[in-house]
Formats: sequence, C-alpha cells, structure tokens
Amino acid sequence: MHCYSKHIINGSISIATIFNKMWKRKLSILSWYWNLRDTIIDHDIRPQFEKAATKYRYNSLTKKVHLEHDTFRKTWQVALSVSLIMVLVRKTSSFISRFLLTTVTACSIYFGVVLLRTTITNFLRISHNQILRWNSSIIAIIIASFLNLIFILALEFVYQKLAVILTNLENPRTRAEYNKSYTIKIYILSFINYYSALVYVAFFKGKFYTHPGDHGRWNLMSGIAMQQCDPAGCLSELSIQLAIIMCGKQVFMNIIEVLVPKVQHWFRGKINKFEDLPRWEEDYLLRENGQFTLYAEVHEMVLQYGFVTLFVSTFPLAPMFALINNIFEVRIDAQKMLCDLRRPFPRRVRNLGAWEDILQGVTYTAVLFNGLIIGFTSDFVPKLLYKMEHGSLTGYVNDSLSIFATKHYKSTLKPDTCRYVGYRYPPDHPLAYELTPQYWYILCWQFIFLAIFEHFVFGITKFVSYIVPNMPQYIKEKVQADQEFIRTLRDRTTENE
Repeated sequence: MHCYSKHIINGSISIATIFNKMWKRKLSILSWYWNLRDTIIDHDIRPQFEKAATKYRYNSLTKKVHLEHDTFRKTWQVALSVSLIMVLVRKTSSFISRFLLTTVTACSIYFGVVLLRTTITNFLRISHNQILRWNSSIIAIIIASFLNLIFILALEFVYQKLAVILTNLENPRTRAEYNKSYTIKIYILSFINYYSALVYVAFFKGKFYTHPGDHGRWNLMSGIAMQQCDPAGCLSELSIQLAIIMCGKQVFMNIIEVLVPKVQHWFRGKINKFEDLPRWEEDYLLRENGQFTLYAEVHEMVLQYGFVTLFVSTFPLAPMFALINNIFEVRIDAQKMLCDLRRPFPRRVRNLGAWEDILQGVTYTAVLFNGLIIGFTSDFVPKLLYKMEHGSLTGYVNDSLSIFATKHYKSTLKPDTCRYVGYRYPPDHPLAYELTPQYWYILCWQFIFLAIFEHFVFGITKFVSYIVPNMPQYIKEKVQADQEFIRTLRDRTTENE
C-alpha cells in the first residue's frame, strides 16, 4: 500500500462523519417543516401480540391493565431466535474462511470452488497464450469472486425471509419494537453475508501459514493454514473481490428493480383484461407496497455505505461507483414508487430508528477495519521502519523473505533453497524456521500504529461532530420560538381557568 492510503482513509472517515451529521441536519429541517418533532412513537399493540398474549399486568403508573406474553414462552422464543442467528453467523463465518457464503452446503461448495479455482489456474498455466499464463491467478480470483457473488445474492433472499420468520416468532409488542427487531436481524445477517469474505481475505487469509512443509501445527485447520495470498499481498485479491461484490450487487439489483415490475405488470395485464378502468382501479392492479418495501431501500443504501467506508483503503474508487449507482437508483426508485407500486399508507415517524445507530456503528467500525488493513494487511509499517533504518527501500524484498531448504520438504527440488514471505530463522540456525526478533519488533510497531491511527481519526471525527451541529441555527431558533409560544399559550389558559 502506498503512503497516501492513510490520507485516503482520513478523508473518507471524515466525509462519512460529515455525511451522518448532514443527514441529521436535514432530518431536523424536515421534522420541523413537516411537524414531526412531537410525533409520539407508535405504542399501539399489534393484533398478533394481543392474540398470543396470555397474561395481564397492572401498571401502577398508568393505572391500566396491560397484556403481556407468558414469561417462559417469551424467553424460549427470544433464545431460539438469538441462537439461530448465532449458529448462522458461526456457520457462515466458517464458510467465508473458504471464500463462499452458505449454511447448508458449505463444505460441498467450498471444495467445489477450490477445485474449480485450482483447475482454472492449472489450465491457464499450461496454456499457449502467454498473457493467460501470467494472469492465471487473477483470472481464477475473478471467477471465484463472481461465483461468490451468486451465492451471496441467493442467501440474501433466504436471510430476508428468515429475518421475518424470527421477528414473527419473537412477536414484539408494538410496531416500533417489531421494526427495530427486524432491522437489527436483517442487518446482522446481511453484514455476515456481504462482508465476511472480505474480512477473511483482509485479516485472516495467509496469517495461519508458517513456512513450506509445515503441516503439523494446524492439523485441524489445514485447509485454512495452507491458503496464502499473492506474493504481492492480499490487497489485490481484496480489491478484486470488493469491486465485483459491490458493483455486481448494484448492477444486479438495478436490473431486477427495472425488469421485475415490467414483467409483472405485463403479465397482470394479460390476465386482467379490463378497459376504461377508473384510475383508482388501475392503481389497485399495481403491485402491493409491502411492509418492508421502504426498509429494503434503506437497507440497500446502508450496505453500500458499508462497502464505501469499511474497505475504502483497498478500493478508493468505491465512492465513485456508489455515486454512479445512486444517480440511477434515484430514478429507478422514483419510477417504482410512482408507477409500479400502489400508494403506500403514510405513517408519521421522527427518524430512521435503528438505522441511524447502525450507520454510526459502521462509521466507527470503518476506523478499526481500515486501521487494521493499513497496519497489518499492507506493508506500510514494515516498509516505513525499513526506510527509517536504511534511508531507502533498496533491499527491502530480500529483508522480508526467509530461506527454506527444499531437502526438508522430502523432495529433490532444485535449487537447494528457496525464499518465502516471513521473518524466520534460516534452516542452518539452531532455531530453524522459528520467528525472529524482527518479526516481534514489527508486530509491536503495528499495534502502536493502530493505536495512533485510531486515536487520530477518532479525534478528527469528534472534532467534525463538534463543529457541525445536528440542527441548523435557524431551525433551533424556530423550535425555541414554537416552545415559547406554546408556553405562553399554556400560561394564558391557566390564568383564564
């Protein structure tokens, strides 16, 4: 990674912070103009909750009797929901460590993709085309990434259905609680679905590898331990996967949002052959605006925000592709909301609810992820230390490679020695293939860099948050004037009484 990466990260995180602050400012303006500041959160009990409730509880404050679930039943419902999500997260994480996302056929898909990738690589290496031979690894990565994207999109549909089932199983009391519970579940599952492959490549791939010929140290993880990054590092593979997953998802979802309504409208017109219908009957023949239609749009934008911020150090063009996608997304969503869907039932809400906390959490997580990428995944710290010690990077490659004796591999390979990435003692040393003090010295400075980087970026974030208030000054003055008017009106009413 080049030295300007840190400046890219600082700018991206600062822009992300400014985005959150500007969104809150816009929200405060709309809340005042639309008179939503005093909107009461929806505390109406859901009919599904009333049907399942079996107990009554007297509230001494409200002097009313409230319905509630049986404690034992509520406990096992929540425990089952949380346990199932944890199992899926564990299964998915195990599968992501093998480049794919699935929970049922993880092992079979893993071996299939590894076999496909190995076959493609070997086939291209023996090709007569020199360009294919030189780029065999990159082509294999691209094909595996597209296959990974297919399974991600398939699992996204499954996880959406699963989140609804789990939320219905918990059966929250009010609509507001239901929406919050659903939001948290769908984002956790989508976070694992979309980002786990990238997290594995960025932070874990190649970290379990010791030296050639070592198969006894990681017997239980031999498949993971033997996986290595490209000699140039894992950032190139991470950048390719991020570009394919992010851009491929956006293109696929936009095509679906355009074609599916057209096909459904055409098919519905073939079935319902009515002429000269009133406008309201034509609107009724449109697709129903479901409960989670708007949530799906917000969810898509939050996932895009994660792609742009979490791994911006490996793919600086992500914000540009996100902007291009959003230009088309605005027009596609306008067409969908105005012409392809029935008119939605309006509901008064003050903000995005749980999505605001998720956006804030993603911003803070982005600082950690990019700090780890710069400090541990890239060669920024080792190169910086070597340049400070020697004045230039001349000889850095040889300094970062260790020697391995091919005779220890029980083979007759020539030459007698080879080089591999790592800081380990040579084969003729008493501590052959053990880590050298240089490794621990670099590791110590990597942690120091991570601490300095995080504190510096968080300091910028807090400073930006301080100088950009959540509410514009003129809106704050209008709110104060409204409160003063209400207070004066209340005092006059009290005096008249």
